[in-house]
Formats: sequence, structure tokens, C-alpha cells
Amino acid sequence: MSSLLTRSSIAANPVYAFGGVELDKTNHVLRVDGNVRACPELIFRFLSLLCESPHQLILRDELIDHLWPGGQVISDEAITQVLFRARSILGPYGSQIKTVRGKGVRLDAVVASGENRGNPRQVAFVSKQAPATTRETARSVKREIVSEPGTTVATNKPQWAIPALWLAALAAATAVLVLTFVDNTTTPTAAPYIVDAGFGLMSDDLHAGNTDTARLVQEAFSSEANGERSRNIELLEAIHRSDRQTPIPAVFLALWNQGTGEALTGMHWIEQARERSTTFGDAYLNLLIDFVEAEVLNNPDLIISRAGALLDIRPNAWRMHHARAHLMEFIGMREAALVEIQQIEVTQLADRKLSTVIADRASFGDIDGAQAMLDKIPASSQPAMHAFLNGRLAWSRGDWDAAHDFWIKAAELAYPKARIDIYRRSLLYAGAIEAAQGRAEAIASLQTARDAIGDHSIIDYTDASLLLAHLHHQAGRTEAMQKELESALAGSAQTQADWIHLVSLFSTWRLWPERAPAKPEQLTEEMTALWSAMENYVGGDLDSARSYLAVSRANGIAHTRLADEARWLEWKLGVPLSAETPIDPPYPPLVRLLVRGEVNHDRAATETDRAQP
Repeated sequence: MSSLLTRSSIAANPVYAFGGVELDKTNHVLRVDGNVRACPELIFRFLSLLCESPHQLILRDELIDHLWPGGQVISDEAITQVLFRARSILGPYGSQIKTVRGKGVRLDAVVASGENRGNPRQVAFVSKQAPATTRETARSVKREIVSEPGTTVATNKPQWAIPALWLAALAAATAVLVLTFVDNTTTPTAAPYIVDAGFGLMSDDLHAGNTDTARLVQEAFSSEANGERSRNIELLEAIHRSDRQTPIPAVFLALWNQGTGEALTGMHWIEQARERSTTFGDAYLNLLIDFVEAEVLNNPDLIISRAGALLDIRPNAWRMHHARAHLMEFIGMREAALVEIQQIEVTQLADRKLSTVIADRASFGDIDGAQAMLDKIPASSQPAMHAFLNGRLAWSRGDWDAAHDFWIKAAELAYPKARIDIYRRSLLYAGAIEAAQGRAEAIASLQTARDAIGDHSIIDYTDASLLLAHLHHQAGRTEAMQKELESALAGSAQTQADWIHLVSLFSTWRLWPERAPAKPEQLTEEMTALWSAMENYVGGDLDSARSYLAVSRANGIAHTRLADEARWLEWKLGVPLSAETPIDPPYPPLVRLLVRGEVNHDRAATETDRAQP
């Protein structure tokens, strides 16, 4: 049984204390430095849980079970908000709440606990020791434990503490004397140079403490550009440990962990970056951290505005244009997205992210401009990427057969060169086309693609599972369909991209209505209305379903990744169908292809029946 559930030695309503924090469970009072702080019930329970097990890791599932009992579907963003609010309330002591990459949270503090005996100021405290692995470093730290009135607790003060201070003072004085006699000349510093053009990152933006930090950061960015994100993350972690001054590795560890679905880990690195950045007063650095924080929180409006602010400082930071374009497309602003993407010039295919700018330009409406840009770059320079981009351009033209053939070629070229990023995406896109066209090889292709995706992208893995679920449903393989839906639900619940989880829930509703999904928290207005429409449709109240669907449409459901789910419901409810929205770029959920195909197939069959005498 988990240690979180066996605490018979702890009073039912104890008072906990660490640093300047006092948590009184009897009176439901939180004090910070002696001042009462307002603390919502959810945050109070979270802090109580941490205090009960200091220095112990509380896993994500344990945290959810404790704070949201009842098997609710909880996003990483909800957990992140709890962490934010708790740290904010604790003020200077909030940094003692630590997130552990991909696992959970813990309280790194010596916590004293005692029973409240009627007077909240008369509490007997006993220190809750850290596990043995943590105590070793804690022994050398002076501790002052609050005791019962009138008693004294000894503290650990090493006998060498005062001499050490003398030695430190003597060393400082010696350094001053040496500097006094040094020739009054300065060593010229190297001129700032570009570390990464995409972010407009210059060498002096690193605030490096080690001479080789800039070179190593460039190596890390090079790994990312070549599709080796795991290698990039490992190198940045090593730089962060070796150079204890620069905040830049933490900034990009937050960004790229978020990109793999690790929202909690992303927030951990944001904290690390902010801790290191406070002494520099660097506007670019602060804006960069704010931008990455918006990415981790998955807030489109903040991403767009903060990327724009960064461009005010670094106008040539093409990744900011790219980020703004993608978010504009995501919320339906395709013309504005095209204007942003046209600000970027691509002359080579060495950087995978920069290379996709060509394809996105075609997706947003400028196919001829994208083709002209690609044709200027020799295919021999990056054969796999060149084939992949030609596949994207063929997709934008509506030539699915050509797109499929280009992506199969790209996968064949990418694998021997270890360009696994191109290999995975090419297989997924080709498999999606086969599924949409009803090809017999679609299931085998999508299974191969999903195996290649693995844990590299929760969103792509979920999308492949949903495509497979629909194909099994079409073939009447109920158990296989249910297995794939369960896989999609489990995977999508781990990502902060709530839309892919909603797509999984709606797919389950359509294909397996007996498994009624639980309504997620914190839905937008259009999503809430769509959920109510589907709920009433399944329940047989068609008039209410139509009313809620009209609200969802009025609030812009057509500009979301669930537009085809709404059209499917429109068809089932017999209301006029909304216009089809472009599935271009071919980004997840690609299962939209099959949902749209089902509606179009049913419409064609109905029209044929009506035409017959």
C-alpha cells in the first residue's frame, strides 16, 4: 500500500510547519511568515498532502486521486494551475515544491508536525525527517525546530563554521589586494555571435558562466534541427548542471519537454529558468521565458502576443513568425497565418523546422510560392526531406496519390540516414491516406507507423490509434476497435493538448456509445455546447441536441480540430451541414479524414436513393 495511505502516527488534524509556513488543518488556516493567507480548499489539500510526505515523490496518479477523487479526467494543465497557485500563495517558500520530470511532485523541506491542542499558537512540533538519501546533505545544515514553550532544542553547528568564515574573509581581502596591483587593462571580450537564428539567440543572451557553454548549446540546437530531440534534451540537461549560471538550457528544456507532452516537466524547467534569470534584468531573456511559459500552458492568445513581442526585439527570429502562423491557423486565421509564414525565407533544408516552412506556406494558400522555393534547393542536399516536402505540396494540391508516393519514398530514404522524425511522420501520413481511400494495407501501415512513433509523440500515437479504431469498426471487429479506443483514451489523457483527448472521447461516443465518457473539466464555450449536443443526441433528446449544436456553431466550433465531429452530428440531426474546413496542414487529428468520409459516403448514398424511382 502506498505510504500516502498509511499514516497512523500522524494526528487526524495536525499542524505542519516548514520554513515560514504553518498549515493548521484543525482550523483550516495557512500562515506565511506569521500572516494568514487565503487558501482555496483544493490548494489546502494539495499542501497538506505534500506536508504529510516531505521529500517523497507523489506520483501524478496519486495526486489526481487525492485532489479529484471519483475517476475524473484531469489534464496536465489543471495540475499545473494547482502548482502555480500553491507556489504563489507560499511566496518565498513556493520554490520548495519541486516537480520531477515525467513523474510527479515533492516537497523539499524539513517539515515539523504537531497536534493542535486548542490554541493554534501552542503546538508541539516534531520534525519529520527526510529519507536517508536526503538526510546526508541535511545534516550539515543548521536547523531550528519549533519546540514546546519553555524547552530548548540543540542545533547542529559544526565547530569549523566560524574559522571557515574567517578563511572566506581572508580570501576575499587577498583577492582585493591582488586586483589592486594588477595592471589596469581589460581583456577584450569576444563580439556577440548568433547561437540560434530561429529564436534570435545571441551568445551574450546565454549569460554563461563557462567558456564552452555557447558551443555546447549550439550542439544541442543542431541535434534538435536534425530531429534528435532526445539527444538535444540530454545535452541541455548536462549544460544546465555544469553551468550553474546560464538560464538558457532550462528555457529550452521547458519548451521541448512540452513538445513531447511533458507539461509538468516543462513547468519545472520554467521555474529553474526564472530562478536563474532574476539577476540579469534582460528584456529579451524575460520575454523568451514568458513565450515558452505560454507554450507550456498551451495558451494560443498568449503565444501569439508574446511571440510578437519577441519579434519587436529580434525581428529576424523566424521561429516566432512560425509559432504565430501555426497558432493563427489553429484558431482559423489562415490568411493571417500566410502573411506570417511569408516573412520566412528558406534556402536550405538542414533544419527540419525551417524546412517545414515551405510546406506550411503551401498549406496556408501559396502553393506556387512554396514550390518555387523548394525547386531552388537541390534534392540531393537532403533527399528524404525534399521528398517529404513534395508530399506535403501534393497534399495541398489535392493529389493524394502523389502525396502518398512521395511519403513512401521519404520514409525509405529517411530510415537508412537515421532521420527517424521524417520516417515516422511520412509513415503516418501515408497510412492516413490509405485509410481514407479504403486501401487494404491501411491497418498494417498504421500499425507500423504507430510502432515507429512510440513515446516520441503522444498526439501522433493517439491519432494512429483512433484511425485504427475506425478501420476496425468499419470491418466489424468490435474487440479490436474497443482496444484501440482504450489506447487512445489512455494516451490522450496524458497530454495537455485537450483537443486530442476530446477527439478521443467523441470517437468513443460515436463508435462505442455504451462506454459513456466522463465530461472533462474546463471546456471552452463551443466545446461545452458540442458536448451537451452529443450527450442529448445519444440520450434521444434530438431537439435539445440541435439547440446545443447551434450554440456550438455560433461560438466557432468550425474553427477547431473538432469541426468534423460537429458536421457528423449535423448530419445525424438533419440540420444543414457547415462548409468543410481544409485539413491542411495534415496535422492531427487525421482521423478527421474518416469522420468526414463517413458523412460524405452517407450523403452520396442518400442522394442515390432519392434519385431512384
